[in-house]
Amino acid sequence: LRKAKGVFVGGAQLAPSLATQGRLEEIPLNICYGMTETASMITLLESKDFLDSKEGVGECLSHSKIRIANSRFEIRSDSLCYRLESSEFSKTDWIQTSDEGKYVQDEGYHFITRSDRCINSGGKKINPERVEGVLLQLPEVEQCVVLGEEDEFWGQKAVTYLVLVREIEPQELKRRIKEELLPHEIPKEWRVVKELPALKKGL
Repeated sequence: LRKAKGVFVGGAQLAPSLATQGRLEEIPLNICYGMTETASMITLLESKDFLDSKEGVGECLSHSKIRIANSRFEIRSDSLCYRLESSEFSKTDWIQTSDEGKYVQDEGYHFITRSDRCINSGGKKINPERVEGVLLQLPEVEQCVVLGEEDEFWGQKAVTYLVLVREIEPQELKRRIKEELLPHEIPKEWRVVKELPALKKGL
C-alpha cells in the first residue's frame, strides 16, 4: 500500500488507531466523506495532508457544498440521487443528513457522530430496527436491542443485547438469521442480559 499513489478511505471519520498506523507506515490515505445518496464522495482530505497529521474528512469537492445547521451536515451536490423512498430531490435542494460534525479552519470538515440510530460499520450502513425485527421473529427471543458501539477496526460495530425465553447459544441464533440479513448486518457481538430498560434509555 505504501507504493500506491493513493488509497481512498471513507465515507466518515477514520478510526484514530487506523490513522496512527497509516501515518507510521507512511501509507498515502485519502480520507473522504459522503453518502450513498451523493455518490459516496463529496469531501476529500488529500494524502499529503493526512501524512502531515491533519485530521477530519477534508474540504468539499467542486461538485458539492456542505453547511452546518444545529451541528448536522446539510448537503447540496450535483451527484445527488433523484429519489429516496417517497422523497424526490433536485440538484438545488439542501438535504439534511443524520451526520453531526464541525468545520475546522485549515483542515476542513470533521465528522463526529450520527444523530439517528443508523450504525456505520466499515463504511456499511446498518438499520438496527431491521436487525431487531428479524431477531424478534425467533421464538427464543423475548426482547432485543441492537446498538452501535465504537470499534477501533470497524469505526462502529453492531452489538445485540438479548432477553431470552429459554437458554440457547448465540451462535445458533446467528446461524438462523443468516438468510434474513446481509453479512454486514449480522451483529458482531451477542450479549444475553436479564432486562433491557437501562439500554433503552439511551435510544
